Amino acid sequence: MYHGARQPIDLFFFWWSFLAYSLACVLYVAYFGLNKKAIARSAPVFMGIGLGLHTAALVSRTMLIHHLPLTNMFEYINIFSWFATCFYFIFLKIYKQHILGALSHLLFSC
Repeated sequence: MYHGARQPIDLFFFWWSFLAYSLACVLYVAYFGLNKKAIARSAPVFMGIGLGLHTAALVSRTMLIHHLPLTNMFEYINIFSWFATCFYFIFLKIYKQHILGALSHLLFSC
């Protein structure tokens, strides 16, 4: 599975999605404290980038292990946070409340 010093592609996508989610988390905390609309509009962009990279990580992990990644706690929490992020975007579309992102993202993704 590991070839030399390289890591599997799923971990590559995972860590980049973690970075994007972390940046979105910092922006949401800043929005929570400052209540600036520009911050509220930029945080979902990084959440979307993180969700895309997270999806790539899950798909590549599924292809790597030849089944859905639900066999251990890391994989289960990984899927759970992916669903939580998807539901956040659904709620953002319906209710248009960015404060929900600040709270949900702190609970599920950071």
